Amino acid sequence: MVTRIDVISFYFRKTKEIYMRKLEITLTEEQYQHIQEEIKYANRTHLSEGVFGGYELCLQVGIPDVYGSFLEMKMANTVKLGEVEWRFMEERS
Repeated sequence: MVTRIDVISFYFRKTKEIYMRKLEITLTEEQYQHIQEEIKYANRTHLSEGVFGGYELCLQVGIPDVYGSFLEMKMANTVKLGEVEWRFMEERS
């Protein structure tokens, strides 16, 4: 099973209409489950210590036909999630 997540949106004007670009990253089920488990663990840790925290998704873009793109999740530690596919999508609002 493949899971898609929208990470960030870019807005720009083109004539009178507003267009939105989304960065879509395709994850395997194992990558998605790994992210969910890391978030649950971090939330439990932060609650027990009484602190706020967050995480960062880092997409390392590869060179087509040479090496792929990789996704990392950064919190207290860096979790390497492996190779992913990504693309920009254009939507009208």
